[in-house]
Amino acid sequence: QSHEISSRVVKRLGLLNDDRFLPEEEDLPEEARETGQPLSVDELASVLASRINVKPVKDSMLVEISIRDKDARLATELANAVAQAYLDYNLDYKQRAVAQADRELERLVQDQKALKETAEKHVVEFETRERVGTVTNERKVIDQAILSGEIELDTIRREKDRVQGRLKSVRRY
Repeated sequence: QSHEISSRVVKRLGLLNDDRFLPEEEDLPEEARETGQPLSVDELASVLASRINVKPVKDSMLVEISIRDKDARLATELANAVAQAYLDYNLDYKQRAVAQADRELERLVQDQKALKETAEKHVVEFETRERVGTVTNERKVIDQAILSGEIELDTIRREKDRVQGRLKSVRRY
């Protein structure tokens, strides 16, 4: 008998302006009985909540919703509106929870990324300062040196071929 659910039903069905849903005299708050003022959404939601009875259906996740009202059609309309308001409320609640969890996970991911970057920076600083490195890093350095050496060797071989070609042409003369 959530007040939030009842408020949603009052608003959705426009019960503030619906003569079919006039509370009985004994259902009225004391102030409204004394002053004759129209009820607010909150007051009307309290009246509606007092008329709702929800009980679980045995061995299921279902509930039975019943509404006390002199108009059977209105009671049916109200019961259906209560069920829909509950579904909407539950969906809204779950969406808010998921959005909050998503924000928290995103923050945690960003924190972990920052920690990782800091740790990697410290490792590189240590390796540079101590002139050591991991096997992977050493392998990369060696591979790069080999590649640079091969490039230099190719350059020298081309230069040698060019010089030998010039030498042959000079010897002919």
